[in-house]
This record gives sequence, C-alpha cells and structure tokens, in this order.
Amino acid sequence: MKKLIYCLYSLIFAGTIVTLFIMSQDIDNTYSYYFIVFYIILLLFTVFLSILLAVGNMKNLKWFEIRKRFFLFLVLFSVFMGSHYLLDYFFRTLEFSIYDVGAPLGLAFGFSFFDLVFLKREREGVEYE
Repeated sequence: MKKLIYCLYSLIFAGTIVTLFIMSQDIDNTYSYYFIVFYIILLLFTVFLSILLAVGNMKNLKWFEIRKRFFLFLVLFSVFMGSHYLLDYFFRTLEFSIYDVGAPLGLAFGFSFFDLVFLKREREGVEYE
C-alpha cells in the first residue's frame, strides 16, 4: 500500500508540472483536455484514499493521541479560518461563502493527520502503516 501511495504522489507531481505547462502555453486540443480530466480524477482518488488510510490507521492509536490530534486539528482549523477572514477583511470584501471553508479545512487535516498515511510507526507492540 505504501508503494501505491508513493506512486500516486509521483504521478500527481508529474501531472501538476504537465498541467501547469498546458495551462501556461494555452494548449487547446482533445488530448490536453482528457489529460486534465484524468489529472483531476487522480487528485480526487488520491485525496479519498489518503483520508481512508488516515482514518484506518487511527484505529491503532491510543485514545489520548487521537484526542491530541483532534484538538490540534480544531486549533489549526480555527487559526487558518481566522487568518483567512482577517486577510479577506483587509484585501477583499468580507463575504462568507461555503467555498471559503475548504482550504483551511484541508490544511488543518493535512497538518494534523498527514503522517498517518505514510509513516510506519510502532506504538507499544502495535505497528500501523
């Protein structure tokens, strides 16, 4: 499973470079369209798989560590959301949209639970990947 994750992230890295090249050069043909659609599907699949792996690896954690990570998630989410609204207040009009929640939510989730996807650690005789 670990090799699959590394392979997917390598594909995403290469796809990001190719997609940025396609968009900067304004290449408009059917192959580039299908490549970008495939890239978006790959991104969604990888995000979904990462969330499933993180949640699956949480079952091997102690309750104290789960609570600590969840508290870190809440703190980071509130800090990112507050900074987002503060920057919106100074640089744009202050309008609430449901789309404004996605970036702080993803960043907070990533910083709090990202190591559960990759790291293989041992906690009191229990290994998890």
